[in-house]
Amino acid sequence: MVFRWSALRLWPVAFVVSAAILLAGCAGGGSGGYDPSLSPAENQLRQSNARFNQTVGTGAGAGALLGAVAGLALGGRNRSQAALIGAAAGGALGAGAGFAVARNNLSRASSEAQFNDAIQKAAADANAFRASAQASQQIADDAVADTRKLKGQLQAG
Repeated sequence: MVFRWSALRLWPVAFVVSAAILLAGCAGGGSGGYDPSLSPAENQLRQSNARFNQTVGTGAGAGALLGAVAGLALGGRNRSQAALIGAAAGGALGAGAGFAVARNNLSRASSEAQFNDAIQKAAADANAFRASAQASQQIADDAVADTRKLKGQLQAG
């Protein structure tokens, strides 16, 4: 068996790529699961934070993977060092992009929650107005019936 130095140089790259994939896969860590000891609002906040962290972690993992591959492809003589540098740079850029996406998602979820609250309030108002309109119609119908009754009594003398 012949020992090859090129295989030894790829171990750091394989380690970084594997670590990036594992970190991206477990970024949520299961910490966003439902906990019955917490209030619904606390559980919702916990799940929102877990989604945020998972998005950032996924961006970092994907960036590190792409950076390592780019460094490996463009590295020239010292490909393993270039792959490590590419993985670090790609991970940082990917984490930044993941953070931006997570913030955008959080902002949109907040806006959606506000719109849903406004829709529920409008639906409650519409139901209240509908009930008021039905009550007004009943009062008008009673007034018409009383008017007919009085008209009949007036004509009868």
